Amino acid sequence: MYKNLQILMINNNLSEKDIAETLNLTLKAIQHRFKGNTEFKRSEMLIIKKKLFPTYTLDQLFDDEIEIIDAEKTTTKI
Repeated sequence: MYKNLQILMINNNLSEKDIAETLNLTLKAIQHRFKGNTEFKRSEMLIIKKKLFPTYTLDQLFDDEIEIIDAEKTTTKI
């Protein structure tokens, strides 16, 4: 789940721990979200977008069917 977000995290050297710290959550809570056991809250999505990926839309970050544009301006289909 959240393949676009995970690719952007890798490209920006961010870990699940970084996401957890940004949201003030435990690493375990973030792991549950990435596995799909728990959904991200809209407020959490907005914080991730605003603080870590402001140039991307929520759809680009959290919808695996949406294409993302990387830093080199190439389209990446997930």
